[in-house]
Amino acid sequence: MNKFVGFIVLVLLMSLCPSCTRDNTDMAEKTTYEITELNYSEYDNTVNKDVSIVYPQVNGLPDKNIEEFICVNLKETAMDMLKSYSELNDMKIEVTYSVTFASDKILSVHFVSSAFHSTQAYPLIRSSSANFLLETGDKLEINDILLIDEEFIKSFYEIFHLSRDYSSEEEKDLILNDIRSTFDIEDITNTRSDNFYTGICSFLTKDSVVISIEIRYASRSYALFEANYSDLAKFLKIDIQN
Repeated sequence: MNKFVGFIVLVLLMSLCPSCTRDNTDMAEKTTYEITELNYSEYDNTVNKDVSIVYPQVNGLPDKNIEEFICVNLKETAMDMLKSYSELNDMKIEVTYSVTFASDKILSVHFVSSAFHSTQAYPLIRSSSANFLLETGDKLEINDILLIDEEFIKSFYEIFHLSRDYSSEEEKDLILNDIRSTFDIEDITNTRSDNFYTGICSFLTKDSVVISIEIRYASRSYALFEANYSDLAKFLKIDIQN
C-alpha cells in the first residue's frame, strides 16, 4: 500500500439538548419534542480535503414516520451543501446551522457552508434551508409560504429589507445593486434544481420570513432579505404564529 495513501475519518456524534441548539434566538419557549445534533467529519490528507458538518435532528414527534422523514431530510440538506462546490480537493469546508424557528407546528432551519481554499482571498459562503410542517411532514418552499404573484414581485423591495448589518450605506447599496443587476425576482421560487444549488432559499423566524439570495460582492456570498409577517399579511399562505 502506498505510504502516502491518506486516511478518511468519519465521525458521527450525537449530543442532546432541550429543544435548543446553536444560535437559536427565535426558538419557541417550549416544544413537545427535542432537537439533537449530529456531527460528520471527513479528512483526506492526500488531496488536502477537510470537511466538517453539523446538522440537527428531531426526537419525540408523535408520528415516527414523519420524524424519520424530517431527520433524513435535515441530514440530506446539510450534506448536499457539498454538492454546491465543484471541487473538494484543497478545500476546508464547514457546514453549520441555526434553528431559526421551532414550534409544535413548524420547524425552520438555516444552513450555512464556508469553503476555504488556499488560492482564494475570501471563503466561499453559501446558504440553504429546510422548513417543515410537523403535523404532516410536508417540506415548505417559499411558494408554499407566500403567494408569489405580480403584486408581490412588484413590491418585493418595498416589503423586504436587507437584514444584515453592513459597515456603511455604500456597502449596502453595492449589494442591492448587485442583486438588482443579476437576479430576477420572478425567479424567487427557483429553490431547487437538478444540480441542487440555485443560490436561493428561505426560512422563518418568530416574526418574519427571510429569503437568502446569492451575491457576488466581496466576501459575502449571500444576502438576507427579511419581511415581518405583518407586512406580508396579504401574501401569507399559512398561519405561522398560531
